Amino acid sequence: MATERGRSGILTRLGMLAAAALCGWCLDLASPDTAIWPLGIFAAMVFSALLLAARPLFGALIGFVFALAFWLPHISWLTLYLGPVPWLALASVMVLWATLFGALVPFLTRVTLRCYRSRGARTVVITLLLAGSWVLRELLQAAVPYGGFSWGRFAATQVNSPFIEAVSWFGIAGFTGVFLFLVLLPVSWVYLVFVVDPPLTRSFFAPACSLLGVLALALVPLYTTPKTGEITIAGVQGNSKSGIFDDRENGSVFADHLAASKTLLEGEETKLDLIVWPENAAEFNIDESPLHRQRLVKLAEQADAPILVGSVLADPVNGSDKPRYTNSALLFNTDGKTLVRYDKINPVPFAEYMPHREFYRALAPELVDLVALDYSHGQTPAVAEHRGTRLGIGICFDITFDRHAELLGSDNAELILALTNNADFGKTDESAQQLALTKLQGIALGRSVVNISTVGMSQILDPSGHSLVAIPAHQAGTIVASVPIHSEKTAATQFGALLSALWCAAVCAPLINFRFYQVRFKQHNLKEKH
Repeated sequence: MATERGRSGILTRLGMLAAAALCGWCLDLASPDTAIWPLGIFAAMVFSALLLAARPLFGALIGFVFALAFWLPHISWLTLYLGPVPWLALASVMVLWATLFGALVPFLTRVTLRCYRSRGARTVVITLLLAGSWVLRELLQAAVPYGGFSWGRFAATQVNSPFIEAVSWFGIAGFTGVFLFLVLLPVSWVYLVFVVDPPLTRSFFAPACSLLGVLALALVPLYTTPKTGEITIAGVQGNSKSGIFDDRENGSVFADHLAASKTLLEGEETKLDLIVWPENAAEFNIDESPLHRQRLVKLAEQADAPILVGSVLADPVNGSDKPRYTNSALLFNTDGKTLVRYDKINPVPFAEYMPHREFYRALAPELVDLVALDYSHGQTPAVAEHRGTRLGIGICFDITFDRHAELLGSDNAELILALTNNADFGKTDESAQQLALTKLQGIALGRSVVNISTVGMSQILDPSGHSLVAIPAHQAGTIVASVPIHSEKTAATQFGALLSALWCAAVCAPLINFRFYQVRFKQHNLKEKH
């Protein structure tokens, strides 16, 4: 009999691990480019149910398997860039976060069961724990280590769902917390009613609240702000060989974008206010390249509009023979003056700079030496005013970070210009994933987004996230649109950071009554002794 129970227990645990792997895979399928958004809800519900049914150590294993099944396919595009080692290393860090929270949730669930007696209170507190832990994990992995990695957010699975406009009210983290609380409420209810303490009669109040809440969230309209103007912008996608290890001639990336721009101007009669080139389109040190600079000025004169271009800059450093490298964007006027310079604030560790270079070189010297330049973290403002419009600038992964979006919002950016180079990742989902994250930030800020890539996906989005114009991926081309300008702040911009902090604090909800429980337990023991 004992042997049969042991065998049954092993099979149950194996089944739970298989379900965790299925959840991870479904969460990836819910993400762009497949973007089957209902699978994201399914994955969150089943994964949460598995954690509630587990003890802390087994919960850690469930979190490990779930994250492994999600992260390995989700960022498989990284193998095209630097090979399998960085892919496995980054996935391992992300898996570690999920493993830690996989242990934390079952532990705090048991604390909740000890400290709260009311089934209603237990249902609410456990659901707060589940939703808050998801938000906290996402924010921590987007900050630690080395500035974090802001990929794999649950909200990105819902960019095509009817709920996404609520992001303009709650912010990305706040939306994640609210949405997960609503969809996970039935999970907590089922756990308490059917596993912990089956009652003689069952109340369906919690599932009903969940259903009504989800329906209400789908009806939440976009937080709209008055349009204060329009600016006509052209975006240029050169479809050049822009990857770090691409075999190309020096100047070919610049030439491809210059040719596409000239083709645009030959057939475009609309008066342009701004032309945007992608990240690295002007190649290396445009300030020290008179020929390239002259061609840009001539192009600006022909268009009678300034041009924003991406370039790697090398600035001299006093007392050092090594320059300071930055991944930058520069706005050139028709007279050749640099009106705006923005240096990327969030360079990518292990790609754009090598932290603790000597330490990691001892582990993987050939791989570390592939990262030849160490880009500095930018110190220039991310928002600059031009012709009465406050332009918020982000380069590549910049815009995926909440901290960068908050910087743009606090400095009253009226329009977001996102310059990116996705050539290193081929025809994978990376560009679609990045565009979804960029779209989320635009909705949260209530701003139009001009997302221009070397190879795609290049699109101009309105504040609701809808695409105004787009260039097919991996084709040279241009887009022109009258882009709406907005100045007032959304509810997400004003209160999103606070709501995000509250959801993180919700992880502590099971502990609120813990001290009172301890005091009550001690008093009970004293009474028994006397």
